[in-house]
Amino acid sequence: MTRRKLEIVTSRLALEFLSSILSLSRPSDRVSQLEFLNTPTTFVSNLAGSEYISISNGSLLQRGLVGTRWTTLSGLVRCSVEAKAWLEGEATDEVGKFRRVLAQQVGEMVGMINQRLGLNAEMNEFNRTVFLIAAHQDHLRFMSATFSTEYLDYLRTSIEPPSVFLSIQQSRDYVLSDIDDRIEAAASILAMVEFLDDGLNAGTVAS
Repeated sequence: MTRRKLEIVTSRLALEFLSSILSLSRPSDRVSQLEFLNTPTTFVSNLAGSEYISISNGSLLQRGLVGTRWTTLSGLVRCSVEAKAWLEGEATDEVGKFRRVLAQQVGEMVGMINQRLGLNAEMNEFNRTVFLIAAHQDHLRFMSATFSTEYLDYLRTSIEPPSVFLSIQQSRDYVLSDIDDRIEAAASILAMVEFLDDGLNAGTVAS
């Protein structure tokens, strides 16, 4: 029988894996870098006149060397990590549970965009793109979305246009107990962080 991990254990193990991949790929002389931290973030979003609150399990944040100590340079979340203790197909109310989890994931994506809007960042395509990693037991799934300018107007004004959609891209599930899947997951992590690093270095994302 497979032993089921609690959500907090799922979260910690996922963050440890994500952090290890970045640590192994970084040169030792860096003075700033993106790091996955066990730092839950509370996202508050207002949609259609209602307030929604989502709390992540971890965050990808910008860290830097200040003097002799590493410190968080910005609370702006580059990627949210959301963990759950169950796998799809195990829940008795699978459809309802899946919808609730998806709603939470979307809430965190909207929350990341609201952080950038609050900083009055230039909302070009790069700034309108957000990432989320879903961890369910030993499964990882990578999600991303690019918010349209119409959706941003909706978030700013709460006035819903005739049609506004959010398209979410997601990978397949990578099973971390499988060595080939671990390699593919590691490659996805590095590709995402390289994309974000390029944006930071170019000054295209608010800090």
